[in-house]
Amino acid sequence: MLVAGHFGPAFCRIVSISDLLSIQLFRDAGHFWPALLNMSTSAPCKVPPCLLAMLLAGCATYRFSIPAYPLHPPAPALDRFTAGAARTEITPPPGIPMGGHGPAGRIARGYWTRLYARSFYFDDGRGHRLALVSAELFAIPAGLHAKVLASVNRRQRLLPEELVLAATHTHHGPANFASAEIYNSFAGPLPKVDLVLLDFLAAQIAAAIVDSIADAQAHAALPHELRFYQGSAPGIQRNRAIAPFFANPEPLRAGILGHSRSLGASCPDGTTQGCPRYLAVDPELRLIQVLRQGQPRALLLFFAVHPTSITHDADLYSGDLAGIACATLENDRAPVAGFFNGAEGDISPDWLAQDRDDAIRLASRLTTSAAALLDRGAFQADPNPLVEVRRKTVPNNWRDTDGIGFASKPMAGAAEFGGAEDGRTIFYNYGWRAEARKPAPEGEHGVKEPALDGPVSSAVESFDANSLAKAVKVVQPARFLSPRIFPALVPVTWARLGAFTLAAIPVEATTAAGWTIRQVTRADIILGLANEYIGYTTSAPEYQAQQYEGASTLLGPGQAAGLARLLVLAAAGRGDPPSGNTVPARTFLAGPLRKNPFGPETLLVRRRRNMVDEDLEPLLPRRLRRLEARIPRFDWDEDPAGDWHTNARQVSIYTNENGAWREKETDRGLNFLTVLAEASRTTRRYTALWIPPDSPPATFLFRVRTTTGKELCSQPFALAEIPPVAPVPPVPPAECPPGVPAPNPSRD
Repeated sequence: MLVAGHFGPAFCRIVSISDLLSIQLFRDAGHFWPALLNMSTSAPCKVPPCLLAMLLAGCATYRFSIPAYPLHPPAPALDRFTAGAARTEITPPPGIPMGGHGPAGRIARGYWTRLYARSFYFDDGRGHRLALVSAELFAIPAGLHAKVLASVNRRQRLLPEELVLAATHTHHGPANFASAEIYNSFAGPLPKVDLVLLDFLAAQIAAAIVDSIADAQAHAALPHELRFYQGSAPGIQRNRAIAPFFANPEPLRAGILGHSRSLGASCPDGTTQGCPRYLAVDPELRLIQVLRQGQPRALLLFFAVHPTSITHDADLYSGDLAGIACATLENDRAPVAGFFNGAEGDISPDWLAQDRDDAIRLASRLTTSAAALLDRGAFQADPNPLVEVRRKTVPNNWRDTDGIGFASKPMAGAAEFGGAEDGRTIFYNYGWRAEARKPAPEGEHGVKEPALDGPVSSAVESFDANSLAKAVKVVQPARFLSPRIFPALVPVTWARLGAFTLAAIPVEATTAAGWTIRQVTRADIILGLANEYIGYTTSAPEYQAQQYEGASTLLGPGQAAGLARLLVLAAAGRGDPPSGNTVPARTFLAGPLRKNPFGPETLLVRRRRNMVDEDLEPLLPRRLRRLEARIPRFDWDEDPAGDWHTNARQVSIYTNENGAWREKETDRGLNFLTVLAEASRTTRRYTALWIPPDSPPATFLFRVRTTTGKELCSQPFALAEIPPVAPVPPVPPAECPPGVPAPNPSRD
């Protein structure tokens, strides 16, 4: 996933090393290439050593398994509808590659906003349950879903089909926790799976689900009600793949364009003509409000947009615009607010510079639209909704009896490496682009050119290595990729909450593909990035264009139709059989194992930089760019024992008002950048940069509660006292003054 997309396959998983070593290279007439291989024509030619090394790099794979286990014993049955909600923090330590931008991404140095998992649990009192979970991650691999489910069932009962776990798709969360090798190899800037990270995420997400179930059970005697809202949030989206969109049939295009206009989509100048990028979107916003005893308990937002308003050059974790919107709504609209992404495959946020200001501006538009929809008071209420959940899981080469379904073997196309239209990678310059497609359809994948064949040959030739380029053309490395590097199963879920229906799919669908799936399934919303991650899904005409989104559609031109058919079958009761009391074992091929887990001692973050401010510009307000001396900062040391307990840390600013110290704001908001300055085996040194407001002069101090519970303070300071030198020195530490209250736990 490169700048709002996903990145193509690993250079390994060869069918058989012994088979590869015996491959012979021939000319058209069957003659060998003695000049290329420096071998006699009387002996069989073998693969050039440099090409062999490229193909075999990192080929040792790692399996992780989840043994079969019994479901947790059922809780006492409820006789009425109830719901619960909970939120847990999932921010990992710095030193982990961030997922979503592929090799163009960064290694996280800290965080701007915390990352969260939010769980919403529904029990209809008739024996049917559903847990909808939103996690601020780039994707949800099936292995993570399976580990979360197993962890939940140690404390609460939840059937596999009852869990719909979806990613918001922020590109500033961690990578390297996938259960398929393709995404551990290229979803982030460094390869290999990190099982420590995977287990951490599973435990934290499971905790949110367990807490939401407990929340529902503890308040089962109180009346609950769901309210369903339907509106729009215009002015946030733009279509980044407009040429493939126009390859769709005119009736489909007209339906989408007319729908978007009816929901308020317009050009940046307020007109509705001459800006197809701004109209080839779906600005529909759906809300589910959970009321408990007449008071808001939770809010679920369903909207389609890539959370990529922050550039790949930013190297701090953040939930991007979706995370900011949820945190804002949690301040005044509901204790827990979660974002669920829709058909956002070709939808970018309408950013100007991909920075902090863009993220806050676009998040504000989303929260303003949600608040206006709530305030309008037009909703459908249901105090006793029926819950239905139906799942269908098939192999990634499934086809129905009439041929609708997937190709026999997954394939990543050339343009996948090159990145999306508004986020090209360096590979785009060397031929990994749509123009590399085949001149005529060939086989199940039509005009798709394998990412390891033509573009590799062209790139090698561009470096003046003509002999090796010819070898690549003859060998066709993509032939040797095993399908096992891709996710093996395709799960879909059809669910109903009262009159509201959703179709959960494990992909990023384009606007046209999502529109078609909704029409076929009659679902109210498409919920993407759910329960597994299998790249993109385009319409068949968009697939033939083989731009980034089509090249990233792994299962062939019929993938969207296949997903729609699976959902129809599931909704009709022809899905997976109901789960028994034992969850079967699962095994995943995650690719090479990371021997040294990522973390603060990762080489690229543990060394002190000349200035801690380096590369933080995208996360600073534009008014403070290159004005380091106006940004106060504070340093402190932490114990490595606290690395995986970021949730326990709190950084606060206190201000002295009329002789009394009061907490002004914390790093749970938007005005702190918490950065790992340097690390050793025994110590981590952190720096917090506080972005001060435009306000009258005042006296401030930093207060820090570390991950291991130590309380630290800075000296009191005024902004005018920051020395105008570089590097800007941190505010010196000091004993906490008398009367400085402890951090407010309600902000944690």
